[in-house]
Parts: sequence; C-alpha cells; structure tokens
Amino acid sequence: MKLIFVYNADSDFISSLKDITHKVVSPKTYPCNLCRITYPYIAMNKEWKDFIALLPYQVVFLHRDEFGKQYVNQKSMSLPALFVEDASDIRLLISNEEINKVKNISELIKITKHSLQIQSNSVIYRCSECGLGYGEKEIAEKCQAWCKEHKSCNLDLIKYAIKENGN
Repeated sequence: MKLIFVYNADSDFISSLKDITHKVVSPKTYPCNLCRITYPYIAMNKEWKDFIALLPYQVVFLHRDEFGKQYVNQKSMSLPALFVEDASDIRLLISNEEINKVKNISELIKITKHSLQIQSNSVIYRCSECGLGYGEKEIAEKCQAWCKEHKSCNLDLIKYAIKENGN
C-alpha cells in the first residue's frame, strides 16, 4: 500500500518561491494547509518527518501538477489531500476539508493515524516464500506465486510491501 500526500501547490521553481514568500508574509491566506504545516519555511517539520519515517507504508509527496500528470482521472480532486493506492486502485483517505481544519502538526499526525487505522484494520498478509508483508491478501498471493516460480522478488509487487520494524 502506498500513501500519496498531495500539496495544493505546483512544483516549479517560481511557484516554490511564491509559496515560501506567501507562507511567511500571510500564512493564514496560504492555499495549502498541508504545505504550511509540514513545511513551515523551507525544511520539513522534524516531528512530521519522524512520523512519516515510522509509517509501515511507502509514502510519496506530490505537488498538484505532478499528481495531475500521474493520476489523470483524479485531476479534479480538491487539494491538499491524502490518497491511498494499492494494486487495484487509488482512493481518497483524507479530504481537503479535513486537512484544512488542521491547526498544527500534532493534529495532522492524529488525523493521519486515525484514518490509517480505519483503512488497514492491522491485517498483514505474508508471502510464505520471501516473508514480505502486505495489506492485501491478493498482493501477498501474487508475490508468493512469483517468488515460487522465479526464486526472486518482483519489484512491481514489493513496492506495496509494508515496512516493518524500521526496515
């Protein structure tokens, strides 16, 4: 399973400069609450960075323009938002309304944990060949079949493996 945090900002250099300036000069009117909270100035908030590093999922951060190119059918979604992607589809996990209500990093971590808890139900399905864990039984079964047949792991499947014990 992959988590995709999408900022309501574009990735080009000029946009980044405008965003930094806007956050400093008028933070209350800045249109991306996810950016404002996780990147108060230039660097990622340490508490948020540590939280993300401990999540048992692949985590990706995309800007609005990057997301629109990679997920064309999701282009009209209101941002910022958090999506979850698995082998079969991409779903909204935290809406822009929810993210925009968040006032600080602690609240963002709390809402992310809560949404993930509802999403995952803490079930891990294992490939009996290589031992990797997955949030979906179907992917674990595909991994097991591949590993058994090829005596190796498939990079297209292991990207959905759940990180465990800091690995």
